[in-house]
Amino acid sequence: MLLAKSLCVNGKGRAIVTSVGLNTAAGAVSDNSSEKQETDLQLKLEVIAGKIGQVGILAAVLTFCSMVIRSILEMVKWIPCGCGNIMSCQAEQGCIELSFGFEEGNRFWMNMLEGIIISISVIVCAIPEGLPLAVTISLSFSSSKMKELNNLVRNLNSSETMGSATHICSDKTGTLTQNKMTVMACMIASKINQITD
Repeated sequence: MLLAKSLCVNGKGRAIVTSVGLNTAAGAVSDNSSEKQETDLQLKLEVIAGKIGQVGILAAVLTFCSMVIRSILEMVKWIPCGCGNIMSCQAEQGCIELSFGFEEGNRFWMNMLEGIIISISVIVCAIPEGLPLAVTISLSFSSSKMKELNNLVRNLNSSETMGSATHICSDKTGTLTQNKMTVMACMIASKINQITD
């Protein structure tokens, strides 16, 4: 079996082409190397962002519930009218009592609207929008540091992998190898025959 881009130094031979393009071994390697796969760092960041978002939603729900409970406590007159802080509660002068009516000046619906606005603000603030930017900046900084160590990284995502490498083994054709393929063994009738010089 010959791989694509193999060179024959001398002699004659016949071959049957079984696959071309991306179906060859070289095509599969180039296809796999060009795919955008998520790195371990990106997967971990997605988990962290998801957890932060869940905490933000929980905080928003708790904030809205606490504002509803405060309004209910004021409606049943357990706390004075206009009490802003339950721990140090003082009645507000000229306070209009809460009710479910839709008349002008009813503070209940304004309190509910304020609770919804605050809850949405908490959710928006909890989503880490600066996290991808911070990761990109740190990856570009690490790639520049690796460049100083003669380790050139073209893709920022690969700097995560290259940063953990301790040894890089490379094969320079023409220096370490001869660029001449030699047959070491052949298989005939399910039997491997070694070829000796």
